[in-house]
Amino acid sequence: GSRFWASVVITALRDDAGDVRGFAKVTRDMTAHRAAELELREAVARTQAMYDLLIKQFADHSIKKEYLVLVYGQMKDGSGTIDLPLQRYRDRTRMYATKNPDINRPAYPAVTHFELLEQYPKTALLKITTETGRLHQIRVHLTHMGRPVVGEAHYTVSKQTRGGVPKLDRLFLHAAKLGFTDL
Repeated sequence: GSRFWASVVITALRDDAGDVRGFAKVTRDMTAHRAAELELREAVARTQAMYDLLIKQFADHSIKKEYLVLVYGQMKDGSGTIDLPLQRYRDRTRMYATKNPDINRPAYPAVTHFELLEQYPKTALLKITTETGRLHQIRVHLTHMGRPVVGEAHYTVSKQTRGGVPKLDRLFLHAAKLGFTDL
């Protein structure tokens, strides 16, 4: 799984660095971020200063993330913004987007921008950027607008929504770019 590949990457960085004493020790703790619901995407710092800078940028949401997403159905608009807060269902395992948040539970601001890259007969390829980085934000926002991610299993997708696209065993949500400020 992903722990194996993280170890491979870290070992390769150590080997590439030669004398690791010249760099901050590269360990699992120096992995600044992992997009857990996506393919393995790691930002690894080779120095303590860069690690600290990456942590700060993730915390203040200044990291720019771009995703490629395949969704079910035909897109009506070529681009748009979904600006709806997210709340947890009572079971606490899933989120939902709502225009009218329940005042008895926390609502988390979430903004997702989408751009249609390619329209296919039963699916569409989108470029997604987010202003916030909420858990399942992209999946919840796209499901809310009636265009769930192909392969979605956590947020129910009916056969009618799939429109003849076979049920797939992986989520078609790919972290394509990660932009940050270097030292």
